Amino acid sequence: MFEAGLFAYAGFASLAVARKKHRPARPLPFLPAPGRAGPIGWTLLNLSLAIAIVQLGAAQGLVAWTGQLCVAGAAFVLLLSWQHRMAIMIGIALPFAATVFLLL
Repeated sequence: MFEAGLFAYAGFASLAVARKKHRPARPLPFLPAPGRAGPIGWTLLNLSLAIAIVQLGAAQGLVAWTGQLCVAGAAFVLLLSWQHRMAIMIGIALPFAATVFLLL
């Protein structure tokens, strides 16, 4: 059930990459262009909402998604302030891990 939170973390990381302030000076592998990172982030956040609603229904899914969104956002902000590059790299890898968990 935590797949929605993983996609939400990836969405927050993508939205951060879209801003010049949070974009790493040295490019990371698979880093989207700033113009693409914003729409990708919003798409990942919408996908996380859809996953939560499909898994738990509309009422409980919305509540679970809100909770996972808060946890993912807090984890991303704390990790971004401590290890900037690691926070972004984790955000790149999490959609693949979440897809594997969804398929299991």
